[in-house]
Amino acid sequence: GRVRRPLRVVVTFTLVSALCGALMTSFLLPVVASAGWAVNSGVDYFDSLPRDLVRPPLPQRSVLLAADGTPVTYFFDENRVEVPLASIAPVLRNAVIAIEDARFYQHGGVDPRGVARAAVNDAAGGDVQGASTLSQQYVKNVLVEQAVTTGNRAAARAAVVKTPTRKIREMRLAVAVENQIGKDRILEGYLNIAYFGGRTYGVEAAAERYFGVPAGKVTLAQAALLAGMISEPGTFDPVRRPAAAKARRDVVLDRMLEQGLVTRAEHDAAVATPVVAAGRPPRHGCTTADAHGYFCDYVLRTLLSDPGYAALGATEAERLDTVNRGGLVIRTTLDAGTQAAATQAVERAVPPEDSSGLGAVAVTVEPGTGQVVAMAQNRRYAVTSGQGLTSVNYAVDYAVGGATGFQTGSSFKPFTLAAWLEDGRSLDDKVDATKRAFPFRSFTACGRHLRGTKPYAPGNAEGHETGSMTVLQATYDSVNVAYVDMESRLDLCHVRDVAGRLGVHLAVPSSECGESRPTTRLPSCLPSLTLGVKEIAPLNMAAAYASFASGGIYCRPYTVAALERAGAAPGDHLPVKIPGQSCSRALAEDVAHGVTTALTQVVAQGTAAGIKPLPWPAAGKTGTTDGPYDSWFVGYTTRRSTAVWVADPGRVGASGEVGRRRLTDITVAGHRYGIVYGATIAAPIWKDVMLAAMKGRSASQLP
Repeated sequence: GRVRRPLRVVVTFTLVSALCGALMTSFLLPVVASAGWAVNSGVDYFDSLPRDLVRPPLPQRSVLLAADGTPVTYFFDENRVEVPLASIAPVLRNAVIAIEDARFYQHGGVDPRGVARAAVNDAAGGDVQGASTLSQQYVKNVLVEQAVTTGNRAAARAAVVKTPTRKIREMRLAVAVENQIGKDRILEGYLNIAYFGGRTYGVEAAAERYFGVPAGKVTLAQAALLAGMISEPGTFDPVRRPAAAKARRDVVLDRMLEQGLVTRAEHDAAVATPVVAAGRPPRHGCTTADAHGYFCDYVLRTLLSDPGYAALGATEAERLDTVNRGGLVIRTTLDAGTQAAATQAVERAVPPEDSSGLGAVAVTVEPGTGQVVAMAQNRRYAVTSGQGLTSVNYAVDYAVGGATGFQTGSSFKPFTLAAWLEDGRSLDDKVDATKRAFPFRSFTACGRHLRGTKPYAPGNAEGHETGSMTVLQATYDSVNVAYVDMESRLDLCHVRDVAGRLGVHLAVPSSECGESRPTTRLPSCLPSLTLGVKEIAPLNMAAAYASFASGGIYCRPYTVAALERAGAAPGDHLPVKIPGQSCSRALAEDVAHGVTTALTQVVAQGTAAGIKPLPWPAAGKTGTTDGPYDSWFVGYTTRRSTAVWVADPGRVGASGEVGRRRLTDITVAGHRYGIVYGATIAAPIWKDVMLAAMKGRSASQLP
């Protein structure tokens, strides 16, 4: 039958006394059994419980850093930065102990006084009381975290359910963990695992979140407020409920005074301090990375998909889990100054919500290394739709969050020029720019004549000259027919392969020329190849032109300079293997220098002469496609290479087709244009970006 209340009280005290004496430690057992349950049976049961507490690594937030170490954004499931006990202010440690477990350093994991008090209350018919020590709370939080990590919802509920059975197990583990790791490590673990509301865990992230300081720099008033939040983070939130937070804080301060942890003067000064939550929630994901959103998205997608980052996980899901929980420090190549200037330049030239609807991109890489130092777009990175908003990164390939690429127009011509020079020809050679139709048999691909019945009749866009001219003039005046004439004297496979060596590839796989399967390799069956008719991402154009600047050395563009992940001990980080820099010779030095010689004249006297004067030697090429639909300027110094694209990115119609506006009779940022060429908007943007990118950097003379 049921035990009467007086008998239950007696049994409770008997149990407590027996357990304390028998086990020679400061723990006790609350009442769970019926009246006939013997004390010795309770001790045996207690001893039979599991003693090993599995302590998995705590989830920690990852941080994405610019090249100068400035945080760009964070990724996390739980906003936590695990720190060693030495990095936590003593006043904060004392505040937590004072309010949560004043006898923490006296008991052995379970406090007999607290449990006896709770047991009597339970036996008297009151609410079930835990009398939990910090060690017990730590055990509970670890069990919850372990269950959440493994996706075991039942275990997560069992770890917090208010039953005597759960409390007994918790006590047994608390006693064991004290023997295993000791008081200081338990306190360290508890301060790192405790929840502070708003997806914020641990005192380091909490101090940053609410006060904008690390846990080692909090004041007495701030420490007391954080300590008071642990029991009920929502109730004592200093942002939403400052009055309740202050009242709870003052209770903590009173406890600290009672326990001799602070003086009366310190106590009174802290009580008089108003509650001011000066911190703010941390940025979370690329949507909060402001102007760096597209760069951030590219970095994240690269980490998830590039085989070079296999150390983060075998699958995309595993890697994403590592990013959100592994405490990564992602040190990138982003130059914040260049990025800010590039964003300002594209948005000033083509405002995000401009009635024209045009898109604008500027992406900059470093010749000789491949570091991507800026990636700007005249849109706001967002996963929602709306004017001026998109998650599509126009600068990169489709596979890593980009569009389907854009035709490059005459900005492709330098690759044909490189093949021309590599074939032993020169800039002084004469070519025929007379407008005419070219039979398909005029062109060869891999040694075979192209097949086609309709002749190819190219027209001129930016260049209008005709007749015989040098290759140099054909380049700086961007004469289409002259370049098709050059192409007819080369092999299209050679042109394709030169561009391929410079990293140029399709933004989306295609099988246009009878390929057995879709490929990103440029097609070799098109006489129009030299006029940039295939879709390529701006990043790849910037990297290819950087190869001319470095004397023929192609460097694969990359964004992650170093990568670390959280180690086993709080505050430790271990290096993670990454692809990093990868460069190879793509062109002979004299070939690259020959291309540069021609492209300097584009700026000096050709289609881009309007951007002069420039404070350093520069080379580049304009590009305008048929329509025109796309406009480009890609140019470089010896230190930086930047590709700029301006056009309508396209709108999906009702039937699913992508419609694009022609760059004719159009008003952009209040200026009316009859035709938008590569020199019209893209080239001035390039100049503005490069002025910032080159600031503080000297540039040697281009060859």
